[in-house]
Amino acid sequence: MAAVREWLSQIVCFLCLMRVLLHVIPDTGLKKYVRFFLGILFILVVLEPVGNYLGGDSFLANFEAESLRGLQQDLETGKLGLEDMISDWDEEVYQRELEEKIEKIYQTYHIPREEAHTNNQKAGVEDGETEINN
Repeated sequence: MAAVREWLSQIVCFLCLMRVLLHVIPDTGLKKYVRFFLGILFILVVLEPVGNYLGGDSFLANFEAESLRGLQQDLETGKLGLEDMISDWDEEVYQRELEEKIEKIYQTYHIPREEAHTNNQKAGVEDGETEINN
């Protein structure tokens, strides 16, 4: 009987918090999504005793442990892949590819190289100086 009373008090508390939250949120398009999400949470609160009766605690514990194990493996493999990618990165190759792409843009839009831009964003070039690459 105490378990039923606790379950009912959880439902009543959740409904009160749900009502307060829905009154605090302004009437925008967001409110319908919050109501949907709170409805799903309400269903979970109502069905919690059924899940506990069917052994839901052990299922949730196993699910959480497997999720954490998978996350740890993803992090480890992701770190190795990132280190490999950084060691293979070559700044000169990147700079050359970038210059080729810029050159294609100049040719595509028929921009004369002399009028292209003043290169005052580049380190070491004073304001007003123009860099012309031919």
